[in-house]
Parts: sequence; C-alpha cells; structure tokens
Amino acid sequence: MKKSSWLMRLAGILLFMFFVYLSVQYFDWYILREQSRRLLADPLWLAVMALVYTTAFYLRALAWRLYAGWDRLSLSTALYGVFHSMFWNHLLPVKMGDLIRAFVTVERREMRWETAIHTVVVMRIVDILVLAMLAGFGVLFYSGTILQEVSWVGGAVPVLFILLVTLLIYGMRKKWFHIMQKHLKRVKQRFRGRRGLALLLLSGLSWVLEGIVVFGVARSFAAGLSFWESVWVNSVTVAGQIFHLFPGGIGTYEGIMSLSMASVGVPWQDAYHIALISHGFKFVFAYLVGAIVLVKSPVSWKTLRNAGRMKQAGRRETTR
Repeated sequence: MKKSSWLMRLAGILLFMFFVYLSVQYFDWYILREQSRRLLADPLWLAVMALVYTTAFYLRALAWRLYAGWDRLSLSTALYGVFHSMFWNHLLPVKMGDLIRAFVTVERREMRWETAIHTVVVMRIVDILVLAMLAGFGVLFYSGTILQEVSWVGGAVPVLFILLVTLLIYGMRKKWFHIMQKHLKRVKQRFRGRRGLALLLLSGLSWVLEGIVVFGVARSFAAGLSFWESVWVNSVTVAGQIFHLFPGGIGTYEGIMSLSMASVGVPWQDAYHIALISHGFKFVFAYLVGAIVLVKSPVSWKTLRNAGRMKQAGRRETTR
C-alpha cells in the first residue's frame, strides 16, 4: 500500500476511534431524542433547511454544466448526476458517487466517457479547493477563539487543518491531476475570465449554503453558533471526508465536526449531538432525494457494476 493511502486509512481509523471515545463520554439518548423532537416541531425551519440545502446542490449542478458547456450537458442531467452521486455516497461503503455521476451523462447520451469523467474530476477538485479555502479562512479568522481554548482542542484544530490540506494536495496530485493534464488546455480555457470566476462563485456559494444544516440544528440547541461559524465547521467536516471509512463518512464526520465546534466554544456534549443530528438530516435527505431520483432517472445495473469495477481497479492501482 502506498504511503498516502496508508496515512489516509490510519487517519480515518484514528478519527473513528475519536468518535467512539466521544460516544462513550457524551452520548445521551434523552438529549438526542428531545433535540430531534424540538427540530421536528418546527416544520417551517425544517423546510428552510431542506430548501437551502437543495439549492446548494442546484448550484453545483449549474457549475458543472457551466464547465461542461450549456449545449453539452442539460440541467436535468446535471441535477440527476449530482443527486445520484450524493445518494450512492451515502449508501455504499466506498465512494463511487463521482463515477456514477459520470456514467449518468453517458447513459443519457450527453457526453462520452472520457469527457464525462474529466468534467466530474475537475468539478471535484474545484469543490475541494473551495472547501480548503473556506476552512483556511475560518482557521485564520477564528484563530483567537481557537487558541484561547485551555484544552488540547486549541492546538488540535490548526494541526488537523494543516494535515488535512497536506493530504488533500498530495492525494489530488497522485489521483486526479494526471486526468486534468490530458485536457490542460481545455481547463485553462474554461477557467479564463468571467466563466472561471462564475465557476468558483457558484461552487463557493453552494458550500456556504450547505452550512444551513449545521446552523439550523445548532439553533435548536441554542448553542450560540453563528451562521459563518456553521459554514466553517461544515467546510472542515466535509473536506475531512477524504478519511471516510463507512457510508456517508459515519464516524469521521461526527468526530471532525465535534472537534471543530468545540474549538469555537460549543460545549462538547452539545457539539457531539449537533453533529449526530445534522449528519442524520443529511442521510435522510440523501435517501429521500435518492428515492425520487431512482424513480425519475434510474441507473442500470450495468452502470453500478462498471463503476464498482473501476473503483476496485483504482484502489488496486493506488496500493501498488
């Protein structure tokens, strides 16, 4: 196994062990049940969360379509692809969402495979870079609050962020940049001028909007977490899913989110339960939307089989 794969797997195991530790220390069924009921008792706010969260995916579909070309990729296919990716990543133990997203465009005869995988990889890199920037700005902006923590949290968050960015850059260089290099001329053309600015703005705004889930759940706890703190917490957490071990990043998501919230002053027990409920919201959303997408635009078993084979082939390649 290559050093980068080994380090990511080790980081994932350590984060999951940290989640287990938090669960032993702070899990309280009464808090989880009562806070979930409190959130469900406010259907208007739940609707706002769902609408804004949906809009975030709509903006990612627009960004993908803008990069691929308005005449090449329809909005419906882009939306189906983005939602399929979300659904399968929350369902399967390995992340095959991006491969399935590319296959959706091929099945709908809108792009050839090489073009489809290229556009998906580029958009994934854009998302990761935007998340890294949002997380980095947050570390700088909240550094005073973070470093005031008297516990080990104050030093753990900057260290975790530096490790995260290092592994992201190393992983992208090894895994994705060789795909981009084949079409480097096209990448430069697409990111030139207003189009490139629009792509970055659409991606950035989509991740800002996704912070509504954390903010909405924290609001029910009266945890004092601002919207921009919620955006930062979400950005660090989602970027950290490169270390995932289980479907939807179970364990790693809660561990990173709890640590991030604790670093800006949210009590550990509240931070832990906010992470549980917000992740639960995303799972429910993924399955509900996934069920609709499977009815409206199902993927064939051939697509799932091919995506699985490609994922296995990719994993074997990275362990050589």
